Amino acid sequence: MATTTKAKSEDVVAGLEEALARLEDRLGQALEAGENANRRLGEINEQRVALSEQAFFGEVGATKEDKSLEAEAAFVARSADLARSAASTLEASASEVKTKLAEERRRAHETHLAELRQERQTIHEDALEAADRLLEVLSRDQQIHREMVSAAQGVSTRTLETVAQNHTEAELHRALAEKLRHFASAWI
Repeated sequence: MATTTKAKSEDVVAGLEEALARLEDRLGQALEAGENANRRLGEINEQRVALSEQAFFGEVGATKEDKSLEAEAAFVARSADLARSAASTLEASASEVKTKLAEERRRAHETHLAELRQERQTIHEDALEAADRLLEVLSRDQQIHREMVSAAQGVSTRTLETVAQNHTEAELHRALAEKLRHFASAWI
């Protein structure tokens, strides 16, 4: 389930990232179209200014050219308006997708964190079970040692001394303490 949730979240994030990339590409196109339209409007205005004197005095070619430029200016102005409107809409959509993307990423991190907490809880439970098992083993070791000491008393004093000296309980405690100390220092 955790893998499915993570994969689903990754799919949602990837889908939102793709949508955002498409929106930003289209926004770039709309902004470029608006800039091109504004640039062309400037050129048209310059051409009309250059023709203004000739058109004012009724030169047919200049008047005809001015009317043609006026029509083109109206068309280009509408194009610029449409580009600005599209850019505004696309900016709003991109902003909305960015918000959703940030939320989905946050949700994915929360889900992952919850999964890690659950996994860690399971590991802690396993560690406690292992500790209980270790205590059982150590208790059994102590019991066997006591039985060995008792049995050695019936054999000879020297055997009793050998059994007492060979008991590795202190060594075992040191080894366990060293291993646990390694983990304890990693948590600090």
